[in-house]
Amino acid sequence: MKYLFNLRNDLIDRFDELTPSKVQLQILNGDLPDSSQTIAYTARFYLLDCRLQQPFDVLGFIRKWFEHHAMSVPQLMFDCDVIDLESYDLQIDLLLSDKLNILDDGTTSVCPELVWSDEVGAYIANTIIAPIT
Repeated sequence: MKYLFNLRNDLIDRFDELTPSKVQLQILNGDLPDSSQTIAYTARFYLLDCRLQQPFDVLGFIRKWFEHHAMSVPQLMFDCDVIDLESYDLQIDLLLSDKLNILDDGTTSVCPELVWSDEVGAYIANTIIAPIT
């Protein structure tokens, strides 16, 4: 889930109208069933007092951000509270899941997402491929 902080920082860098104090990240509705090692959760970004001319640009940026980092693009959902003609609060939900390694002592690590490699002829960790620029 730490990569979400990188996404948050990249959103702030990409959109001049966004500031760190007005971009909040919340993790909610987490679920780790007893018969699974896959944790499902919602990452919610709050963009407070947002003044972007095209609010859907944020959704497009998030989608491209995941693609650029060789990650599955999550389902994106949003709500918007209109403040006035020029500002609004935008809430963006990302439906995510991560596969966990759970050790005997209860500590965990997140398994890297697997992607198909034609060169190797097998699935490999997405962390060992170079992002396309």
